[in-house]
Amino acid sequence: MAHMGIELEPLGTLAGARSEWDAAAGRAGNPFATFDWVDAWWTHLAPRGELLVRRMRAPDGRVVGLLPLYAQRRGPVTLIRFLGHGPAAQLGPLCEPADLPLAAAGLRRTVAELGPGGLLLAERLASESALAPRLRGGAVRSESSPLLPIEGRTYDAWLASRSSNFRSQARRMERRLAREHRLEFRFADDPATLSGHFDELVRLHHLRWGDESKAFTPAREAFHRDFAARALAQGWLRLCFAVVDDQPAAAYYGLRHAGVEWYYQLGRDPRWDEYRVGFVLLMRMIRGAFEDGLSAFRFGVGDEPYKQRVAAADPGVDTVLMSHAPVARLAPHVAAGARRLPPGFRRPVMRALGW
Repeated sequence: MAHMGIELEPLGTLAGARSEWDAAAGRAGNPFATFDWVDAWWTHLAPRGELLVRRMRAPDGRVVGLLPLYAQRRGPVTLIRFLGHGPAAQLGPLCEPADLPLAAAGLRRTVAELGPGGLLLAERLASESALAPRLRGGAVRSESSPLLPIEGRTYDAWLASRSSNFRSQARRMERRLAREHRLEFRFADDPATLSGHFDELVRLHHLRWGDESKAFTPAREAFHRDFAARALAQGWLRLCFAVVDDQPAAAYYGLRHAGVEWYYQLGRDPRWDEYRVGFVLLMRMIRGAFEDGLSAFRFGVGDEPYKQRVAAADPGVDTVLMSHAPVARLAPHVAAGARRLPPGFRRPVMRALGW
């Protein structure tokens, strides 16, 4: 199948693409598109559907990446989504930024082949990639995705650029905690003890958030446990604890991939809020990203004040709905399928379609 200079090759199974999958995810700079993330997601969280993974080839025959998709059919409507959605902070094609125009053409062709009932719900595309406009779809949602560029600076140089109040808190809170109590930072880096450390992460997360958070529902917890073990084996996992008086007081769950650290979740024991132990742990992890020469520290999806206070930019992520025809002119029978979209998107999609 060729379209606008790109050839698409269907891949029937996830395992059939494993040899090239992570290399493509590395070029895209996205840990949420790695084979291990997607395979664990497909095992624990995927709704009913069929894989629609395609390899992309440029006119010169080189493989430029993958389209990691799956399809769900509801009557006359076929909904296409990126694998890994839901817990993923960023999604999209697996390719170099320079090849995104080819990837957009491949996505448009994939939807066109499905006819008037085909819809692509492309979730959490990096705004900085400019992929969403290339899809020529209807905007459904824009979300915050704060970012701290490191760009070769030292941690001290970055702190010097911040307000005196911020500098004081970043230094003083850790010193106070270490002066008045025994403070250690411990990484979970042993596969034999990872399960117990993950228990502590979940416990501390629930202590802080209670029923407010859906991050570790039973299904999602099973997914994260599976993925964390894989990420540890790959060298991506950043699971660290602030241990106060020999007891875990805060837990940080993040990933390092392609030279970038991604913060994912933080849990803490409210009994240590006087010392802002969560902030102390987060700043320790940010300092480590500077010291290890990473290119950026990303805070994932969400515009929480503590993220915005530390971040220096917010490129955001966008969700678009695309059909073969312009979204505003979708055939009326597609409305029935749109109403069956995931609840979090149903109303904004209907608004985007003018229904």
